[in-house]
Amino acid sequence: MKKSVLEAPFNEKSFSMHHLFKSDSEKVFVVSLKPNQTLPSHKHPEHNLYVLGYEGEAEFVINGVTHSCKQGDVFYLEPDDEFGIENNSDGNFRVYCVMSKRS
Repeated sequence: MKKSVLEAPFNEKSFSMHHLFKSDSEKVFVVSLKPNQTLPSHKHPEHNLYVLGYEGEAEFVINGVTHSCKQGDVFYLEPDDEFGIENNSDGNFRVYCVMSKRS
């Protein structure tokens, strides 16, 4: 089955999450943020999370530390990591995410 990251819509009011694929043990999705939108800090207990900067630039807040993310940057997050996104740029931002259940 084929899907496109570009299918992921933007929402004028808040970040949006668009699932591309789902199974019992994995989820593949895109998070899209317009300028000045945020994804509040949160955790994914029992899951590993791989995040690829796909479009634009934003800041990731991981365990209280800010990291810049741009197209091509890849981050790995463990279940106890707290993660949020702040798009303080003038452009749109998208990240491609793979979440897998830890055994």
